[in-house]
Amino acid sequence: INENAVLIMNEINEGFYAWLTVNLMNNTLKNFNNTIAVLDLRDSSLQIIFYLPPKNLQNYESQFVKQYTIMGIERHFYNQSHLDFGLMEMRIKILTINNDNKKYSSPC
Repeated sequence: INENAVLIMNEINEGFYAWLTVNLMNNTLKNFNNTIAVLDLRDSSLQIIFYLPPKNLQNYESQFVKQYTIMGIERHFYNQSHLDFGLMEMRIKILTINNDNKKYSSPC
């Protein structure tokens, strides 16, 4: 067996494959006009990924734009992970709020 036969997927690719799975199951990849965004709520982070039509590329920070080949065509996606906004992190923040009027902001 080749040592690269099994790899651990990084969070960026994990988000992309979640997006691809959701959109394949919903049959939205025929023309990419009505694809579905994915919000992946993890323990400590929230990942957001959605398809970017070519006309919208300039509206997003390049560090969050990723490129993948789907059905032989290069496509661009917004893919960003927000650390400390996952399910368990937010639960801890909510449960530990005290009367010091501490405020939390959201990237959403």
